[in-house]
Amino acid sequence: MRAQYIEAINMVPVKFPERSIFLAGGISGCDDWQNTAKEFLQDLDITIINPRRNDFNIENMLNSVDQIKWEHKYLSSCSHTMFWFPDATLCPITLFELGKCLAYNKMKNDTEKLYIGCAPSYKRVFDVEIQSMLMGYHRPIFKDLNSLLTFIKTELS
Repeated sequence: MRAQYIEAINMVPVKFPERSIFLAGGISGCDDWQNTAKEFLQDLDITIINPRRNDFNIENMLNSVDQIKWEHKYLSSCSHTMFWFPDATLCPITLFELGKCLAYNKMKNDTEKLYIGCAPSYKRVFDVEIQSMLMGYHRPIFKDLNSLLTFIKTELS
C-alpha cells in the first residue's frame, strides 16, 4: 500500500480517511522537511496531509486566510499529528498549534496520537519539552527528524 498524499490547499475526499497524519511544523524560512517526511512514510496505509505548498504568497491576504482555514480544518481532523520544530525559525504558529493539540488531546485523554520533535538547536526546545510534559504528554520528544519519522513509521506500521 502506498500512502495517499494531500497538499495544501487541496481538499480531502468527502469521506475523511480513517488513518491520517498532519505534518505540523515550520513552513516559512526553513528546509522542506515535509518532503522528507512524505518520502519516509509513503509506504504506510495512511493519508499524509501537508500544509506546505509551493504556490503560497504570504503577502496575499486571501491566500493567507485560505491557508489558515485549511490548516485549522485538517489539523483538527487528522487521526495523528506530527510536530517538527526546525532550528531555522521559531515557528510561533506551530507553537500555538501544538498547545491547542495538547489541550484538546488532554481533554480527550489521548496524547498517543501526537508525535513531537525539535532540532537540537531549536531555540524553544526547553519550552516545548516542559509545556508538553505539563499537559500530560509523556512520549519521547525527538531531537532529529529521522528518529521521529522512524518512531512514527514503527507505530503506524
